[in-house]
This record gives sequence, C-alpha cells and structure tokens, in this order.
Amino acid sequence: MLERLMHDQELACAFTRDFLENVPRHLTRLWNHLDARDLQSVVYEAHGIKGAAAMLGAELLRDAAHQMEQAASVGEFNATHQFMLEVEQRFDQLKQVIQNLQAAPTPLTDVTSNEE
Repeated sequence: MLERLMHDQELACAFTRDFLENVPRHLTRLWNHLDARDLQSVVYEAHGIKGAAAMLGAELLRDAAHQMEQAASVGEFNATHQFMLEVEQRFDQLKQVIQNLQAAPTPLTDVTSNEE
C-alpha cells in the first residue's frame, strides 16, 4: 500500500483509519440489501469493499468481495449470502491484524524507552 501512496506514512495511516471506520457501514448496508434481496445494490457495495481492500493490499478480503460481487451480478442469492459471511470474516481478521500492528511497539519507541 505504501508504494501506491508514494510512501506517505501519514496518508497510509489515514487511509487505514478510514477503511476501518467505513467498511462496517458498507457491511451494514450489504446486510440490508440482502434482506431486501436487492442484488444490484449488493454489487455496488461489494465493489466498493473490493476496491478499498485492494488499495490496502488485503487480498483475502478483496477476493471474497469480488466473489460476492460476481455472485450477486448473476442473481445467485444463496452464493451471495455465503460470500457475505466470508467478507465479514475476512474483515474481522484484517481488523484484528491491523489493531495488533498498531499496538505493537515500533523500533523508535523501543529505542526511546530504553534511553530513560
């Protein structure tokens, strides 16, 4: 992701923060569209998640969103529902990884904490 953002750490952090804030809203809308059997709207929302996941380099989430988008685009409701469950699972896994990385000490904080 850093290469796509021209190695701008601040921009990467902002993108990641926005991603973590916005994807749950997409997931809520996806469930609402599935409840309404509105597969065209599912295609739109899944496409958005797919693009954001690709930008972040989250290939497993991107792949699941792509499969959901494809299933919805051909009217396969049951497959779309199954892929929705996978998208949620992949997002939860990714969110946990990101939170663990954010909580891990950086080399700079390790050095400065040793100097005290």
